[in-house]
Amino acid sequence: MEERIQKIISSLGITSRRKAEEMIEEGRVTLNGKVVKLGDKADLSRDHIKLDGKLLHAANAAEKVYAKFYKPRQVMTTLEDPEGRRTILKFIEGIGARVYPVGRLDYDSEGLLLLTNDGELTHRVLHPSKKIPKRYHVKVKGEFSDAVMEKLRKGVMLEDGMTAPSEVRRLKDTDTESNTWIEITLFEGRKRQIRRMLQQLRHPVAKLKRVAINGIKLGSLKPGSWALLTPKELKSLFDETGNTDTLAQKPASVERTDKPPEKKASFFEKARRPIDRKTYFSEKAEKPAEKKSYSYEKTSKSKERPFSKERPFSFDKTSSAKPSETKHRTEAREKPKKTFVKLDAIDTAKRRVRRRDV
Repeated sequence: MEERIQKIISSLGITSRRKAEEMIEEGRVTLNGKVVKLGDKADLSRDHIKLDGKLLHAANAAEKVYAKFYKPRQVMTTLEDPEGRRTILKFIEGIGARVYPVGRLDYDSEGLLLLTNDGELTHRVLHPSKKIPKRYHVKVKGEFSDAVMEKLRKGVMLEDGMTAPSEVRRLKDTDTESNTWIEITLFEGRKRQIRRMLQQLRHPVAKLKRVAINGIKLGSLKPGSWALLTPKELKSLFDETGNTDTLAQKPASVERTDKPPEKKASFFEKARRPIDRKTYFSEKAEKPAEKKSYSYEKTSKSKERPFSKERPFSFDKTSSAKPSETKHRTEAREKPKKTFVKLDAIDTAKRRVRRRDV
């Protein structure tokens, strides 16, 4: 299937589509030995596409990586800077793949930045037709009136045209009356758009922080840290951009460590649960108690023997005695001799006698 060459390069994860277009304009890409131009199409399965003399094929496609990054202030949203300023490359070296930023943040701005080597997704997120919402927290100078907020909701005229309507709400007032925190949600991505709009309305920006892109939030990330997107975050992004190949680009889920430990129920709480009691009594009814054979043997070493009328009854506790030698205790004991004597006068009057053993 033929596709535009810049789209093929970006789909391989080499660079973004915009950067691929710059490479084509610089004459670094050839198709079957000829330098290509913007708009040329090719089929990677049958055509020979070379970038800087290196042949591109399906094996060049790297594993798709999707991450979010907290860009600190005074850091360039690029991998290289000719002026020697700090770039995001210093913070994302351990990500395991060569990724590129989706969009940009100003040098003096901070907040959420998406990173990926999926050039097609980058193009979809940045395309104006998608209108991906991006939310910012902005500290502006001066008291921010409702009239100024209404102008932002309708759009502001800039040198490059009228801006799209924005969502605005007041967050809080600072300690001084000269500053105000507001929240702005944009649905387009112009260069330094928020700073230019507020400057036009005579409310310069003191601080600017991006906190969310569509359903992906900055969360608990610290400045300079990154994390892979969860399947839920990635699905929300794919649903918004209309990407149908979600399963192939879904990263492996990472076990979260910030979940609170599950509270175990105590013994008494378990006993009060009706379902546990029903289960206990049903299992008890299904498994009747096993009956053990009755035995008169008292020693632990003797084997259990059922009672038999033929065997003479005995209270002997030893296992060495034979059944024929055992005797009843009343027969083996001799009866004591008894004599009768008269008692004294007090007792004889009552005609009482007592027994004395001799």
